[in-house]
Amino acid sequence: MAEQPIDLTLERLNRLEQLIVERFESVDRRFESIESAVGKMVTVLEAHDQRLEHIVQRLDKLIEQTVRSRTEDASRWTDIERRLQVLEQRQP
Repeated sequence: MAEQPIDLTLERLNRLEQLIVERFESVDRRFESIESAVGKMVTVLEAHDQRLEHIVQRLDKLIEQTVRSRTEDASRWTDIERRLQVLEQRQP
């Protein structure tokens, strides 16, 4: 009869050990799931970053072309105004 409390204690410890192992396994599965989700997010963010970089490059080209065109337009208008002045001066 002296062995019964030891057996019960051993059984209780075994159950506790099993519960702890199950919880650790559950936590490991959650961590793996979180790691997978974070990995997917990193992949999406990398693709998003590449697309944004491409958009920025396209915008830079567009701005450069617009500035160049506006400069050329201003130069043309200056030339046209100069020609008009010359024509106006020639008229009696």
